[in-house]
Amino acid sequence: MDFLIHKRAWSERGKGVEELFRAPVKKEALFVFFCFLLLLSAGCENGLSKISDGKENGPKDDKMTDEVGFQKFILPISLQVPGDFRAVGWIDDETILLAAEKSNESELYLYSLRNGESTFLYKSGYPSLFVMISPSKNYILIHSSISPDEAKLVILDSSGKEIWATEVLSKELAFEWNAFDENMLLVSAFSEDWSYETYLLDISRKTLEKIELPNPFAKWFDQQHFLFLNWDESEDTMLNDLYLYDGQRKKEEIF
Repeated sequence: MDFLIHKRAWSERGKGVEELFRAPVKKEALFVFFCFLLLLSAGCENGLSKISDGKENGPKDDKMTDEVGFQKFILPISLQVPGDFRAVGWIDDETILLAAEKSNESELYLYSLRNGESTFLYKSGYPSLFVMISPSKNYILIHSSISPDEAKLVILDSSGKEIWATEVLSKELAFEWNAFDENMLLVSAFSEDWSYETYLLDISRKTLEKIELPNPFAKWFDQQHFLFLNWDESEDTMLNDLYLYDGQRKKEEIF
């Protein structure tokens, strides 16, 4: 009995739907519907036309602009000087520092990605092994090779003016710039047998002071402290103590 009642109910619903579709459609509704289709078709054609025009009629010069009006960078980088060059790093949002290497000397240039022009910055009488920009872009460090066992360190300001230069005996050098005080750098000088000496380079005082560290690869912690791992070569373990070194008191303690 329940089955017959449900069957009759669904039958009545079906008749209602059929009567709805059989109902006469007003001419006004059909007119609005066709107008909507015409507007939709015109919008699609207009969008395709804009895409096509952007490809065919867009700016063709090197200084192209993007959709919001900002000028794009000119690439690839081209430096009109003899010899090889390499990118050192960013000076600002659109300027790159380049190092050009010649036979026995090196030159630094500022290259503008906005207009593709290069500006001479500094010339060294020795080949540069390494060039480094300070964290806030105020200083530039140049590591040059005077001889197989001696290096020259030159500090420049952002305009290319030489602030200070010094020499250090080494086969290899490692640097760690203090991001909290850019006048300070940790310099580790390695010999041929990988023994090393560590120094504090102070740009403001123009000094290179030797310090004693059990690890040459330390990281600055703040303006006058840095952290390092005290490796114990006598123990076969990966667990080592983390030490804090005070640059003013010249003392170290477990962190």
